[in-house]
Amino acid sequence: MGEGRGAGSDVASSEVAVIGVWWFATSAVLSTYANTAFLDALASPFWLTYVRFAGSAALGHVANAADSSKAQLRTVDGGELTRAFIVPALLLLGANYSNGVALKLAGITLTYVVKSAIPVATVVVNKLEGVTFAPMVYATLVPTVVGVMLAAWSDLDFSLTGFVAALASMSLQTMLNIKSKAAISATNVSGVKAQLVMASIATVVLSPFALWDLSALLISADGAPVALIEQGVEKGALTLSVVAAVAYHSEYVSNFLFAARVSPLAFSVADICRRLCIIAVGSVLFNKPLTMLNKLGIVVCFAGVLWYTTMDKTPVATAPKDKPSTPRLAGTPSGGKTRGSTSSRSSRRR
Repeated sequence: MGEGRGAGSDVASSEVAVIGVWWFATSAVLSTYANTAFLDALASPFWLTYVRFAGSAALGHVANAADSSKAQLRTVDGGELTRAFIVPALLLLGANYSNGVALKLAGITLTYVVKSAIPVATVVVNKLEGVTFAPMVYATLVPTVVGVMLAAWSDLDFSLTGFVAALASMSLQTMLNIKSKAAISATNVSGVKAQLVMASIATVVLSPFALWDLSALLISADGAPVALIEQGVEKGALTLSVVAAVAYHSEYVSNFLFAARVSPLAFSVADICRRLCIIAVGSVLFNKPLTMLNKLGIVVCFAGVLWYTTMDKTPVATAPKDKPSTPRLAGTPSGGKTRGSTSSRSSRRR
């Protein structure tokens, strides 16, 4: 019996390792290259957002049609799914578009250092909802904020508009984590299926704009509008679009699959390492120079996030009973059926 459990555990561990490596590879290497190359060639955060959603939705529907468990989406009425995920989908759309603007105007380093401060935004949202944590939880946010400021203001590619866009992406991502978790619980679909629904909704919302004169929506290096057609096929628009879509879909699917197999703490630590890898890979692929203050800010920021993940985030005070609030553990993705709730209950019992 013991040997059987050991063999099963080894298989599970190997599966987690493979999925984790694939998640790192798709996000830190494939997505980093695809997103930056697309923006460099076509200068279009809007079009990057659209092709990622449209491509992910198409790939998701193909996979869902081939899946033996495809009946899962059909167990919930389409209208109910749309109502449940319309707000998360709009948050996902906003987070992705503002992320594209930040990458275009401020670069990889600043964007992902700022987005590493999602735990700060999560605690702020919980505080506004009436959830209070131990003082040490708030103390961990100090180095995170200081690190972000150091890395941001010392960045050679600093752009105020790009910085604001990164802050917007971080804030929208935080709200997405909270709202999508509630939608997934209400509809009982998996994180991967939820991503398919949200990508489909976002594609429908963006399609009219994609058919409209895109020159009014594109951003060039000097701030002037640029027509996508004028950029031409010579810049590899089709190839870059396919690569960006595949990278985005692969990253999010592996994200949800990995999150469903590890604890929230393990996911948080892995996510910190992933963001560091994105910054490092971006620096190498695109010859991004880092100043000493830049490097110091990155280290301080991620040290604060790592410290935060080790804290007991059991609320010490909650909102009134007529306004129930469930705190969201930062670092846990919006999708997937993680073991977060079980782990939290276990830790409280101990």
